Amino acid sequence: MNHADDLDDPFINQYAAKVTDPWAAPQEVLMRADFARAEELRNAAWQADTEEERYLGFNKVCEIEASWSGREDDLGEAWWYLNDAHHDWLCEPDFMREFHDQIRRDQAAGVYALSDVQWRSQKQAREMTGNGSWEQGTESVPRSALADYQPGHSLADAVARNGSQRDGAER
Repeated sequence: MNHADDLDDPFINQYAAKVTDPWAAPQEVLMRADFARAEELRNAAWQADTEEERYLGFNKVCEIEASWSGREDDLGEAWWYLNDAHHDWLCEPDFMREFHDQIRRDQAAGVYALSDVQWRSQKQAREMTGNGSWEQGTESVPRSALADYQPGHSLADAVARNGSQRDGAER
């Protein structure tokens, strides 16, 4: 995909504003933008007036998909995860709403079952399928296991005293 006009690309601008994690690679923004672009092209191709327009539209979708789905790196995996999440939100929106709500409850309790990239993919798929919105600046930030250290808690005290060393207790 040629990103020569990145500053004017509405897809890139949309996801650059939403992927606020400073550790996320700019390539993740491009992947998310291309996924949304491919979906828009796919939907337009289905509505095309002629077979030639449909062919050209689907061909462009295939080019975009191939540029990400064929990668053997984290972004290739992220593309497939986003694709699966998008499918799940389309096919099972009630189940996915329950899943989303459970993940939010878990995050509030300090449990992070999804990676940040996976969570952003869930939010993007949810938004793209009309099942909710992905607000800017709603990134989750994993907390340290000792972030909620309370004096008197035996495990926290042992770890605080001994670092990661066992305190002599046997399993």
